[in-house]
Amino acid sequence: QDITVSPAPKPEIISLIPGTTTPVGATVSFSVTAPGFTSPTITVRDTYSPTTITSANMTAAGAFSWVPIRSQTGVHNINVVISDSTGAISVLNQIITVQDPALAIDGLTPGDTVTVGTLVKFNMNSVGLATPTYTASDNYPGGSSITTDNISASGLFVWTPKSGDIGLHNIAINATDIYGNYASVRKDIKVVPAAVIVVPPTTLATPTAVVGAPVAPVTGLIAQQAPGYYFAKSLAIGSSGADVLALQQLLVRLGFLTAIPNGNFGPMTAAAVRKFQASKGLEQVGSVGPGTRAKLNAVAGGVGATTTTGANYRFTLPLVLGASGNEVLQLELKLAKLGFLTRVAGSIYNADTVAAVKAFQASKGLEQVGSVGPSTRAALNAN
Repeated sequence: QDITVSPAPKPEIISLIPGTTTPVGATVSFSVTAPGFTSPTITVRDTYSPTTITSANMTAAGAFSWVPIRSQTGVHNINVVISDSTGAISVLNQIITVQDPALAIDGLTPGDTVTVGTLVKFNMNSVGLATPTYTASDNYPGGSSITTDNISASGLFVWTPKSGDIGLHNIAINATDIYGNYASVRKDIKVVPAAVIVVPPTTLATPTAVVGAPVAPVTGLIAQQAPGYYFAKSLAIGSSGADVLALQQLLVRLGFLTAIPNGNFGPMTAAAVRKFQASKGLEQVGSVGPGTRAKLNAVAGGVGATTTTGANYRFTLPLVLGASGNEVLQLELKLAKLGFLTRVAGSIYNADTVAAVKAFQASKGLEQVGSVGPSTRAALNAN
C-alpha cells in the first residue's frame, strides 16, 4: 500500500490591497489563512515607530484593515502572529511602504529658455498619489496664457508661448488625489522674442581698402532697420540683442558692413563702426559711445541726442513686457512727462514700465493690463 504524506498547509497572507506600496489615505487590507490551527488567535504588530497599527486593525477571523495617515510615511514591517491552545505558533511578515506625495517634472523640451511660438512640453511623475488630478498656474505679471487646460489628466503639459508671454514664468503644477493627498512643483521657463530672420543679400559689394570710405550699399536684405530707431546703449565687442541688430542693419544700409546682421557685436561689426566713425570725423575706437550714438541717431532719423519726446509723435505698435526700441523709449518719455514714470530704462519695456502704463490706464478709465493695445495707444496719442 503506497501512502503519500503531503506537507501540511502553511499559514499565509493573501489578497493584499492595494499592494506593497500605498499612498497616504488608501485602505490597506489583507487576509490571513491559518490551516492546521485550532481556534487560532491572530495578533498584529508593527516595527514602525510610532505606528497607528493596533490589535484593533485585525479581526478574529484574520481580516486586516488599516488607513495610513501622513505621519506614517515610510517602511512598515508588519508581523502577524498565529497561535492556538495546543501551543502551535506561526509568524508571518508583510512589508508595506507608505509613500509621501511628491511630483517631479520629466522630459522638458526644448529647455527652460524658449522663443515665442515654440512648443513647450513635459510630463509629470507622481508618487504617493492615487489617480491624481492636475492643475497648472503661472504668476507671470500682467497675466499669462497658461491655464489648467495646458495639462492633461495624464500629466502631460503642453504650451505654446505668445508674444505677450515674453519674460520669466514661474509655472506651478499642483496635484490632488482621491484621498485628499496633494503635492506641487514649480518650474521657471524664460520666453524670449523670436529671432529676427534675415535673408542673405542678393548682391554684396566688395569693400574698399580706403579706411572710412563706405562701400556700395547692400541690397536684398529683409527686416531692415525701422525708421526712427533710437540708439540708447553703449555697445562694444561682446554685446548682443536688438540694439546690436539695429546697428548692424543701419551699417549695412550705409554700406559699411557686408556681413549678415545677427545681433552679435563681433570684430566685423567693430570694423564697420570704425569706418562709420571715420566718415563722421570721430575717433575710430570701434565701439559705440555717446558721440557715435548721436551720429547714428541723426543718420537713422531717430530722436537724435536729445531725450525729449517729439510733440507730434504717434504710437503705432502693440507694446508688452520685454519689448524694446524707439517706440518703447517714446512711451517711457511720455509717461515720465505725464508724471507716471520716474526713471527711464532706455527703450526697454520692464516692470517699471508696466506699472506706469497701468497708472496711466487707470487715469483714463481703461482696463489696467500694463500693456499697450489699441485703446491705450489712442489715449496716448490724444494726450
